[in-house]
Amino acid sequence: MSNQTFFRLTESGLCLQRQGCVLVDSAPDWLEVAFGATTVKPTFRSIPDVVAAQAEEIAIQAHLEAEAGSPLPWQRLVITLVNQGLAPRALNLKWTLKLAQPKGGVRWLIPGLFYKENRQQYDGGLPSVAGTPNLAKLRWHSWNFRADLMAVPMVMAWTDSGSVAMVMEERQKGQMVSLGLNHQEGERALIGSWPFREEPRPRNTSAVDRDLTQPVITYATLAPNETVTVECWLYLGDQDAYAFAPVLRETFRRWDEQHGLHPWFPTSEAAEHAAHGLFTWHFDRESGALWETCAYDRYYAKNDRLVDRFEMHTGFVSGTPYAYALRRYGQSVNRPDLAEAGKRVIDLCCRNLTPFGTFYSRFVKDQGWTGGWTAPQRSQGQVEMGQASGELQARTLAEATLFAARAALAEPADSPSRALWARAVRSNLDFVLSRQRPDGNPGQAYALQDGRVLDWDGEEGILWIAALVEGSRLFAERNYLIAALQAGRFYRQAVEAADLTGAPEGMHLLPTSEDPQNALIAYTLLWEATGDHAWKRLAAMAAELFMTFRWQYNTCFDPMTILGRYDYRTKGLDISSPNNVHLHPYGLMALPELVRLWEGTGDLYFLQQARNNLLGCHQMLSPADGVFDAPRGMMTERWHQSPNGIAKGGTLPLSHSWAIGLVLYADLFVADYGHILVDGQTGEAVALEALELTRQQGDAWLVKNPWDRELAITVAVRSARGRLFWDAEIHSNLEAKLFQLPVRLPPRGTARLRWEPDRETQREKQNPA
Repeated sequence: MSNQTFFRLTESGLCLQRQGCVLVDSAPDWLEVAFGATTVKPTFRSIPDVVAAQAEEIAIQAHLEAEAGSPLPWQRLVITLVNQGLAPRALNLKWTLKLAQPKGGVRWLIPGLFYKENRQQYDGGLPSVAGTPNLAKLRWHSWNFRADLMAVPMVMAWTDSGSVAMVMEERQKGQMVSLGLNHQEGERALIGSWPFREEPRPRNTSAVDRDLTQPVITYATLAPNETVTVECWLYLGDQDAYAFAPVLRETFRRWDEQHGLHPWFPTSEAAEHAAHGLFTWHFDRESGALWETCAYDRYYAKNDRLVDRFEMHTGFVSGTPYAYALRRYGQSVNRPDLAEAGKRVIDLCCRNLTPFGTFYSRFVKDQGWTGGWTAPQRSQGQVEMGQASGELQARTLAEATLFAARAALAEPADSPSRALWARAVRSNLDFVLSRQRPDGNPGQAYALQDGRVLDWDGEEGILWIAALVEGSRLFAERNYLIAALQAGRFYRQAVEAADLTGAPEGMHLLPTSEDPQNALIAYTLLWEATGDHAWKRLAAMAAELFMTFRWQYNTCFDPMTILGRYDYRTKGLDISSPNNVHLHPYGLMALPELVRLWEGTGDLYFLQQARNNLLGCHQMLSPADGVFDAPRGMMTERWHQSPNGIAKGGTLPLSHSWAIGLVLYADLFVADYGHILVDGQTGEAVALEALELTRQQGDAWLVKNPWDRELAITVAVRSARGRLFWDAEIHSNLEAKLFQLPVRLPPRGTARLRWEPDRETQREKQNPA
């Protein structure tokens, strides 16, 4: 059997072959041109080295090009259209790459949008190829999606012979493309279109001006004699569940410099605005709660405090994580009022535990302490998402416990609050130990009435690993670490299969960006606690899966939309889930772990993705009253990069405590860890601060402060054996660990940065073996 990969044109199509197995088969009906209501299948003619076809006046040629200099073994498919007629023609081109008949099933991936079969857990939530076809309920055997639904415009299929991916740039010749799939047996295929099509119906379920069960086809007009070229990249990989990772790394390498970031302020100013918003609008001085949502306008909130929802989760979308960030920030800037507010919220959560010892999921002003949002599939669709339930979801409790433990670790040993918080942490962890099965499964949801396990399937409980590790640190007790190791072994199979689901309440068994994010946190902490590189490997795998939700490019907005007027950049944000399509900032929760994973691996990709996420989330946080009609410090959780309930370019005009709190949490981490991070072995540098970092000749970097305020920053170097040059200053470090140097940049000032590794490190770089 041949180990080579072949991309071969036939007279009427193309054939893709890997290791002697055909993955894509030549098919004469692979091209289709729509002229309004008329669809034409082109006729083919024989020309050497190209596919040549004719569809009425439109001449079509396709050829393959090898990608010189690419580390990835892929080729570019180039399709050229020429209008040979005497009048303009409006058209839509569709191409179908038919998979060779697989012996087994097919697994699919469209980053951020489609995972495996996208199996629905309740009707109408997400487009699916599983179940009885029903267009109204988004179940169908084939789909074609507009590209701005995808973190990376790519469709990938796994068969019993390997994997094949098709990648496109979101816009070509000023028009958005689309990508899709056909899952019907005997017709399985990758699909591309230019301009975009939405077939058999749009993903957006909220439009009222058209029949949502009908396709949407857009057209590009070619003038007489006009030539247009459309391109996509084709990749053949193995059957590994993570065969997508090298493709996403290659698109990142190609696109990252093309698509700029647009942070509104440096990290210190972002933290100021976030703390102000969290304290002024979301913190309730009377109850000590951190209300989840506030309206931008008093009219919609119907109260002077602008509170939209008088609810507080203990973790997840409010509660201890963001109170922890507010307390730490207040202490760091000598604001006792902010620090006290954070303490009061954590106190409130920790004083009110269930009879069996866990946190409650939520505090509701008029109801008191209760369960979280129900999973609709548990009630056979009879309960709306967000409605009160009789369940406590594992992720919410684990996140509350994790940050209560971190808060306790940060308090003085004799602090009354530390004692209170530690008791709550121990109570929750002991509950988990009492429920954990011998195989390590801690349960995914628990009954509010008596704490019995409601769900064993899914991965909602993966964050218990992190909570148990932090509990082991807090109490210096190994039994919690042993339980974390058992849970780590249990969830290992799901991580290796790239199949994690259910993290947000109401999303049981559905894929979301928060699932690999929580796995990244969990396995990073487990690796750091044990030094076992097997856990580091799983953390890295979780990070790769997490990156399938992270946008690598900037889509275009109408300049009159909110996001268009503010020049919003989508690169670095995460799609919430295939079920709930919008960009959100929850990825900041795992920013510390992603950076520390870079520190432990030297993998620059993880650090660059962390940078894009942080600076991307430094947009749309209101820096002054009236900015996008919001008071200072407010920030929504939803930015609509594609129509889905709200038109493209719009936002949800509600401020969310978790969104603001995560900006504050991430900025605090950067302040502690470092703003410019340097790899002591390679000399590569990445800025987590909103400044300009430009490589100069050799190993030097020019650092420029673009702001009218002084920047107090820290340069941090991993594997730091050598000397750090900051302008004329030289700082030596001979320890092989993280080296941190505080420096200052004057307003609009510049400095020169260079790292010189010692001779031993240079030898290691030259001879890595």
